[in-house]
Formats: sequence, C-alpha cells, structure tokens
Amino acid sequence: MPFDNPRSPKLDEASGPDLGLVEAAVAEFESRHPYLLFDRRAIAHIRKRAIRHPKLLARLEKSLCSKSSPVGLDVRTRIKRQSRRLLHTSFLALISDGTTREDALRAMRTALSEFVSETSWKARPVIKSFLDCAEIAVAVSLTYDWLYDELSVEERQSIEESLFRHVLDPALAAYDDRLLL
Repeated sequence: MPFDNPRSPKLDEASGPDLGLVEAAVAEFESRHPYLLFDRRAIAHIRKRAIRHPKLLARLEKSLCSKSSPVGLDVRTRIKRQSRRLLHTSFLALISDGTTREDALRAMRTALSEFVSETSWKARPVIKSFLDCAEIAVAVSLTYDWLYDELSVEERQSIEESLFRHVLDPALAAYDDRLLL
C-alpha cells in the first residue's frame, strides 16, 4: 500500500490524511481523564493485588532511592533506566498511600520534569528510529494516565505539549517526507 512503503510513488495531497477530519474527531472527545489501560474502577482491584506482592513493592520502592539521572551510563541504558524509574514511581504512587505515596509522587514529578524539560527526546541523533522517543513517550503517557487526577492543569498541559513536540510533530514530519519520495 502506498502509505506503508516509503518507496511508493509520489502521492498527491488529496491522498494524505485528512487533518481537518482528524481535528474534528479530536474535538468530539471530552477533555477528561483518558484511561489508557484501565479505568477508575480497576484501580482498587490493581491496588489490592499489588500490595500483596512484597517483591513487586520492594522493586517499586527501590526506584524511590535511585538517582533520577544516572551518570556514567551509555545513552540507551540511561534512557531505559529513567523511563523505568518514571513508570515505577508513578505506579507506586497509584497503588500506595501515606508517606510512600507522597514520596512516589515527588519522585515521579522529578523524573517527569526531566523528560518534559528536555529539548529533544531523540538522544542518539545517529539512530534514525523513534525508539528512544517512543520509550519515553510510553512512560510519560502512562504517568499522565495513571496520575491524571494528581497532576495540575499546568503539569498536564506541559506533558501534552511535550508529547506533541517530541513525538507527534516529528512523526507527522516523517510521514510528510515519505509523501515526497
């Protein structure tokens, strides 16, 4: 199919995505909690199951003690660890209460602010894939989903802008480049 193959014949503008239609569809969505993986009702069940697993809790709590930006690691390993730390602290904040929850929320906000303030999520410019961006985007998106109610309007807006800037805009540009081939 023409849209699957970058070597396909040049397509005219009319055969590209109808962005007006996409914008209209997006406008129909209510701007509220997205619930990407599970809804509010599932959280209580997930919490009950998670707190019964000491190994899981120990691993999640270990993320609270780890450095937010590991120094001396190769770029790929650093990205993986930062993304994992964000996921762990976010999930811990979701399932915990009391001081553990507060500590996890603080660690989550620190890790999240590091990603959101980055000028680029493409840390390895030599790599032509979106692997680094995608890994960070998944961690940031799940954090946004799981802790939506804990995030301020400004934090949500900052996350949304980062996802557009680092992932969606470059993906659209890559799609447009393919149309020019």
